Amino acid sequence: MDENMNKDDFMNDLYDYLWMPENEQGALYLHQNILFGRAADEEKIACATLPYLFRLGITPQMRGYEILCRAVILYLLDGIQNSTHLALLMTIAVERGTSLASVERACAAAVRYAWNEGYMSADDEGPDAITFREMPTVTQFIDCLAAAVRSKLGDEIKL
Repeated sequence: MDENMNKDDFMNDLYDYLWMPENEQGALYLHQNILFGRAADEEKIACATLPYLFRLGITPQMRGYEILCRAVILYLLDGIQNSTHLALLMTIAVERGTSLASVERACAAAVRYAWNEGYMSADDEGPDAITFREMPTVTQFIDCLAAAVRSKLGDEIKL
């Protein structure tokens, strides 16, 4: 510690050194969120859902990516599977501040893309494969995706 520096200046410099990124890209950002309860369960479901979406070719650049992930979370945690999928998509539309038609279009576009690119063909094999004989509806896709996530997570969360 420099003789001309007081304790507060030293602590501020130390804090900046420890918690600020080394470069503009944030290479050494050390912040960590600790989640509990429902937020932790949502994070687990999201982390389990994203590899399935990625394998199906549904990338973060697509609008349907986040919506489908959120649909699976609501489907599993809120028990919305017992009601209509219209309620599920309407909940997402309200959360996002958009229309139901916009949410349905984004989901349908993502499902149609995955189907047209051949990522859901019945020929695909493997433990994580989500396959259909014909192009699924958004409802069928969410049902199948949620079932795959539920089987993968098992007892990790209370469903």
